[in-house]
Amino acid sequence: MYRVIIAVHIIGILACVFMLCLLLCRKEKKTNPFIILAIVFNIFILTGYSFELLSGTKEEMLMSIQLGYIGKCFCGICFVTGIGEYYHWTFKKYTLPALWSIACVGVLVILTAKFHKLYYTNVELYWSNGHAFCRLSRAPFYYVFMTYIIGLFLYFIYRCVLYKKKTDSKTEKKVMHIVICGTVAAVTGVLASMIFSKKYDFCPLIFAVYSMVFLYCILRYRMFDTVDTAIYQMAAENSQAILVTRADGKPEYVNKMAVRLLDWMDDMDQKSTMNRIRETFLSGQTECLIHEKSYRIAVSDVSDGTKVIGHTITLTDITDLKRHAAELEKLSEQANEANRAKSDFLANMSHEIRTPINTILGMNEMILRESYSEEITGYAANIKEAGRSLLSIVNDILDLSKIESGKMQIIPVNYKFSDLLDDLVNMIGLKAQDKGLAFELEIDETIPSVLRGDDVRIRQILYNILTNAVKYTKEGSVTLRISGKRTEKKYYMLHVEVEDTGIGIRDEDQEKLFASFQRLDEKKNRNIEGTGLGMSITASFLHMMGSEIKVQSEYGKGSVFYFDLRQYIADEKPIGIFHKGEAGSKKNAPSSEPTFTAPKARVLVVDDNKMNLEVFRGLLKGTQIQVTTADSGKEAIRLMDGNSFDVVFMDHMMPELDGIETFERVREIWDTEPGRMKTGEGTPVVILTANAISGAKEMYLSKGFTDYLSKPIDFEQLDSLLRELLPKELVHVTVPGQNSESAEEATQQTEPAGRKTPDGAEQQTEQTKDGAPEEASRLQILVPYGFAIEEGLKYMGQSVETYEEILSLYFSELSGKLQRLSDNLEQENLKDYAIDAHSMKSTSKSVGALRLSELAKEHELKSKENDIAFVREHFGELKAECEHILAAGAAYAGQEAQQGD
Repeated sequence: MYRVIIAVHIIGILACVFMLCLLLCRKEKKTNPFIILAIVFNIFILTGYSFELLSGTKEEMLMSIQLGYIGKCFCGICFVTGIGEYYHWTFKKYTLPALWSIACVGVLVILTAKFHKLYYTNVELYWSNGHAFCRLSRAPFYYVFMTYIIGLFLYFIYRCVLYKKKTDSKTEKKVMHIVICGTVAAVTGVLASMIFSKKYDFCPLIFAVYSMVFLYCILRYRMFDTVDTAIYQMAAENSQAILVTRADGKPEYVNKMAVRLLDWMDDMDQKSTMNRIRETFLSGQTECLIHEKSYRIAVSDVSDGTKVIGHTITLTDITDLKRHAAELEKLSEQANEANRAKSDFLANMSHEIRTPINTILGMNEMILRESYSEEITGYAANIKEAGRSLLSIVNDILDLSKIESGKMQIIPVNYKFSDLLDDLVNMIGLKAQDKGLAFELEIDETIPSVLRGDDVRIRQILYNILTNAVKYTKEGSVTLRISGKRTEKKYYMLHVEVEDTGIGIRDEDQEKLFASFQRLDEKKNRNIEGTGLGMSITASFLHMMGSEIKVQSEYGKGSVFYFDLRQYIADEKPIGIFHKGEAGSKKNAPSSEPTFTAPKARVLVVDDNKMNLEVFRGLLKGTQIQVTTADSGKEAIRLMDGNSFDVVFMDHMMPELDGIETFERVREIWDTEPGRMKTGEGTPVVILTANAISGAKEMYLSKGFTDYLSKPIDFEQLDSLLRELLPKELVHVTVPGQNSESAEEATQQTEPAGRKTPDGAEQQTEQTKDGAPEEASRLQILVPYGFAIEEGLKYMGQSVETYEEILSLYFSELSGKLQRLSDNLEQENLKDYAIDAHSMKSTSKSVGALRLSELAKEHELKSKENDIAFVREHFGELKAECEHILAAGAAYAGQEAQQGD
């Protein structure tokens, strides 16, 4: 027994030394000093009592007892103080000072015991089984001190019980449970030693066992580590719910907030809890709803370096955040709605203002035409100039409002780069010439000849920058430089620079340059017209196309505006050396003359669109073919019933009876009543349609049509098709550019007997008149409005005269088409809406209004799909573009009227 006790003491000492090393060797971590002292004093206790068992004399034994009692006096109070500090216990004001005072008095009494009889009255040394033991005759202070030790332990047990009830942490509850049990065992040992021990004091043995218990707590729960404790307390007191689980979902740690939130964990068995944790938190979802509140789920893997051994789950209350986000979104939507309302108001006001301006300009042209007074015509000329300036301002506001409301779209098309340059030269050259400025071009000849992009917006961007340069340059020159390089297999990066020798821009003003309604140095430039919108619109267009405009300027010396723009290469062929006016002359050069005449041939053209009929007439002027027109399927059947035609052209999209339905009725008459119709069964019938999609031709041929012609009609295709379909005896082949005598004779011949002139037929005997360059130049006023003049001329057989006739008709009919679209939309009649949109698409394309054509095409497709929501939402955009084109018509008409004078 003696040896067992010695062994337990030694094990206890070793355990304390190990704890001491463990706590002191933690790098960069401050350990609780009272816990360190408690362990040191515990070593005193165990060492003192071990020496007592090994002593052979009375003096050695008394010294050993004193060493043990020094440890016994301070070990308990250090431990209570350290644990209290570790768990943040609050002590009453005099509790700890009183306990420390009693401990100090106890040490003083024990150290001076040989000089008084307060602690013991007699010391007796006796031997038993070959070992020396000490028997002390207990004095009053012994009982006082032992009462203090027992009271200290009981107080400690009381505080541990209170903390165990208070804490929500399962880990802390386990630690408190172990500490309480150990302390109860210590109190029991002390009492047993006082009452039953005759030879040996069992207190050191209890303290040795107690030391090993605390060593377990330190190793298992990392107690008394200041940093770990701080981290642990941060987790425990965190407002976020924190769970630490094993890889299989078994919970290892749950902080206070998680305990409160996940109250279902106490009501479930372990397996159910693990399943719910995996389903709710480890399934990949990022949010969950707990007690009607929203929580964000964040999961972090815990790894041992080779594999995932667990997960840290954090639940953050985002209820208020989501509410604030919803409120911000609502406020943002209100702000956007207000901005849209402002933009819509500006757009509507711009449209409303533009209508009376066009009227004013039109009436002013009448004054210019009819007045013979130089004074009045002078006034009228000033009105015309001011009206055009006002119209330009309104157009800028309209563009800006469309951009801000998100209704402006970038529509890429294939365009000839030389044509774009030629339009700019024609528009800017005269402005520069009027101010005595040199307009220089430096164009890289390796730029691809055909690019794909929104040429209308690119033209407007360059027009705005160049106009600005001319406007703010008093003398010197304006230079346009365009170069570039291939960036990808089929893409080309254009680099554009506009340099002027104008007034320049101050450094502090450059930031305001692209802001809406901002004009720089306004006092100095107050005589220069403008709203400050042009450069803002330019910057917005470039931003929509993925680019950015930049500027370098020296005040008083000039500026350089530049940007890079990525375009798709549609034709690899280089543009070559560009000369001013070269592209324009090519565009307007006489070409596409008819290759035959057929004055005795009769052709029926069926289309519900008057403009399309006029285009057809214009294209066939030079062929001298007799053209009869019908504006409906019923009218076509009536005309075919009473007249003989050599070829019939039938539009597909028509109201009531479309082209296919009309042809089916004609074929039914041919089959059931042979010989009834003057236009017989063998007559070629060609379908006209703007739906040039894959497989369309096969579909139409399967319906019995002879051939297929897409709209807008290409003159060369029409010419070739008619030469093929018309009876050979009626066709007189001609050499383009020469007047055939046989053609003239054929023109003079009368119609053979037996052929009745069709109702409403008009014989076209006038040769196509190719426009001279000065005639074509009148069309340039349409370019800033987005018209592709070359496209329009192509569909008019390069005849400026025909183009101008069709333009007049197009402008006169456009407002009526827009009104029909509006009425059909209001009545939700999407069938007729699609027909009108189809008509607007083809007629707009045929005159070169490509943007309007694209928008109409989109509306046609969506209305065919019964997508009324889309049609309603984007009708304003279509309407705005129509009114933009109508403004072009007013400007064109005003110019034509002035030139007519």
